[in-house]
Amino acid sequence: MLGTDSLPFLCLLLEEKDELFGLQELISMLKGEDSHKTVSSSLVRYGMNCLIQFEDFANANAFRLLNKYRNRYCTFNDDIQGTASVAVAGLFAALRITKNKLCDHKFVFQGAGEAAMGIAHLILMAMEKEGISREDAIKKIWMVDSKGLIVKGRSHLNHEKEVFAQDHPSVSTLEEGRGIFASGSPFSKVTLPNGQTFFPGQGNNAYVFPGVALGVIACGVRHISDDIFLITAQSIAAEVTEQNLAEGRLYPPLNSIREVSFKIAVKIVNWAYKHGLASWYPEPADKEAFVKQLVYSPDYDSFVMDDYTWPAAAMQTQDV
Repeated sequence: MLGTDSLPFLCLLLEEKDELFGLQELISMLKGEDSHKTVSSSLVRYGMNCLIQFEDFANANAFRLLNKYRNRYCTFNDDIQGTASVAVAGLFAALRITKNKLCDHKFVFQGAGEAAMGIAHLILMAMEKEGISREDAIKKIWMVDSKGLIVKGRSHLNHEKEVFAQDHPSVSTLEEGRGIFASGSPFSKVTLPNGQTFFPGQGNNAYVFPGVALGVIACGVRHISDDIFLITAQSIAAEVTEQNLAEGRLYPPLNSIREVSFKIAVKIVNWAYKHGLASWYPEPADKEAFVKQLVYSPDYDSFVMDDYTWPAAAMQTQDV
């Protein structure tokens, strides 16, 4: 029941449980005030090393819960942080085409929900690591929500949006064929007027959360910082080949997700031990072998006895 603010769904769930709730209890659920009980119960049942992944919460609740728990428990929000990581991975791959830095570009977001805010914050972090100031980095990020461009002077902006409020902009144009494109869902190939064909990459969170979860659990990271998602983005981008880029793909093939996830996990484990954030000791000497033994395999071992045929020479009739 936790996580939905849809009254019909809540009523259906209450009906199925055959329990009566008063108005105050229903409002409490709508506001997400039962979240602490859910988190606490999970930790009591599974221990402090339990990784809790939040997903599909309303915008306000998503940021509130992430800010409340991120430095207390091992938790992350896939809509905010996972989406950000896979989006920035695509940008890192695109930089290998444009041959410049993130801070040389401007970023425009059509929408300012939790996913867009997560991406914007990780881009901001990545640009700061390139050496520019936070203030200069913010000037390169523009956001459009349901009420228009987010600019200074607009009322009723929440804290996340206020960070990216800008002065009124000048208008620029995008020339056909110069855009580097990726989609969050499967997208058909694109053929330009000159006959060149591109295959848009799919920037899906599935590239992110398996490797993050594996790496965090493997070495016992207690709090999942945004650094981990930046490392993940860099790791995903590193798996994009020059051939992928030539075809317009900003992500490695989806059928290589197991290998990509493994490499992400190894990078996280290396980073965690290097920065003293791992809690499992002694530190493994061979990090790759250490992670590999923890990877789940869907393959089954065969318990059928091997059959062998008789050698052809032995099958021939012999004269006595």
